[in-house]
Amino acid sequence: MLHWIVTLRLKSGEQIRFPELQEYLGISGAPIRDALHRLAQDRLVEVRARVGYFVRMLSASEIHEIWNARELFEMYALNTGFDSLPRDKIAELRADSLELAERQELDSTSRSRLDQIDGTLHHSLLISNCGNSYIIDFYNSVFNLISLTRHLRERFRKDIDEHVVIFDAILRGDKESATLALKQHLRAAERDLLDNYG
Repeated sequence: MLHWIVTLRLKSGEQIRFPELQEYLGISGAPIRDALHRLAQDRLVEVRARVGYFVRMLSASEIHEIWNARELFEMYALNTGFDSLPRDKIAELRADSLELAERQELDSTSRSRLDQIDGTLHHSLLISNCGNSYIIDFYNSVFNLISLTRHLRERFRKDIDEHVVIFDAILRGDKESATLALKQHLRAAERDLLDNYG
């Protein structure tokens, strides 16, 4: 269900039909109910008494707060973990990004690969390398909301181009340029998202 929410298979505000979900998954109601309550704790699902479960609709101010937190976490992580970033993995992500950039159309495979690159850069490399378990835990607590908001806008080519600029700066060992490129990327992505949200 989490994957369906963050990839927008279930849309914001949409009611989650419990009986249909039970039938589709072929399991009893208890594990589904538990999963829905966990998603509610993560602020992805809203429980309406005597009505049911709904995918949460985020307000523009909530999206801004999520991206503000994301920027704080990722900027800190890049600055503290810059020297320990695995350059071979960065080079691999750069090559994958350039390969994606050559594709003429965005298909589900390309979208999925961009999601993997984005997740690897921002979460697996930056956050995991910062050496601060509290930052990692805080980031993980909002990661699903970050993933959801990333899917609310489409900026395929821009994301690829901006990622390549970040990768190039890291590979050159230019911490200042990498930090600036990351900040510009996050702010441009948030601006595009909020400009097209609603």
